[in-house]
Amino acid sequence: MVNRPELPNKPLIEALFEYKWKIPDDKIDSNYQLFVGKLYNKLEAQYPFYQPLDLSAFPPGIVKYQVAHRFRKAENIWPIVQVGHGVVTLNNDHNYTWPDFEKRIYELFDSIYSTYPEPAGLQVQSMSLRYRDAFDLQKDEEALIYMKKYLKSEIKLPNSLFDDASIASNPKIINSFVVYDVLEPKGQISLKFSSGMHNNVPSLIMDTCFSSQSNELTNIPHNFKDWLNSAHQLTDSWFFKLIDGELLEGFSNAK
Repeated sequence: MVNRPELPNKPLIEALFEYKWKIPDDKIDSNYQLFVGKLYNKLEAQYPFYQPLDLSAFPPGIVKYQVAHRFRKAENIWPIVQVGHGVVTLNNDHNYTWPDFEKRIYELFDSIYSTYPEPAGLQVQSMSLRYRDAFDLQKDEEALIYMKKYLKSEIKLPNSLFDDASIASNPKIINSFVVYDVLEPKGQISLKFSSGMHNNVPSLIMDTCFSSQSNELTNIPHNFKDWLNSAHQLTDSWFFKLIDGELLEGFSNAK
């Protein structure tokens, strides 16, 4: 793996690791409520500030695979751990560094298996590693032109569609999503470009994610470190290949 220095001016909005465990249809995990309490107790030294989310007021069977509880060091401080009926996540903001995030993922993963009341019965549903980045657009800068110029990516429609002068050739909204199979480790890598706002600035949002489903994950938890290492290598490689050039130079310079 290429050892890359951290970018002092990186475009990262959020990094996210997600672990989901299987819950049969129309069933409730009877261990869930106890698990939330035990996981919080395990992580309290690092994430003592507890926030019940809106979904925590609903019965677990209604909000399967959606986060309902949040643990963090202090109010509005990242990183955060989130838990729901069948799902645990670790999230960090632009202060992310991979060595710290990797360490926290390992600690969280070990805590899941050490605090779940029946760890032998845990069956992984899916795992994913996701990054969301924001590229600020200058005034009147077109997102499609930015993608092609700086990110080596192109969304192109036939020019004949815009022969009618009443149709603007520059899209008002972008929402492009592609998914590719990965053979090793088994899973999918996805790339999404969308228009949006970041810090009140019009931006191009890029979402890069590697995920594996239950039938693609073998010998978990024992093979977890191999999976995480491969997931990071792949998403990291794609990001740096996409920004290589002028963007990389800019992100490498301190503000």
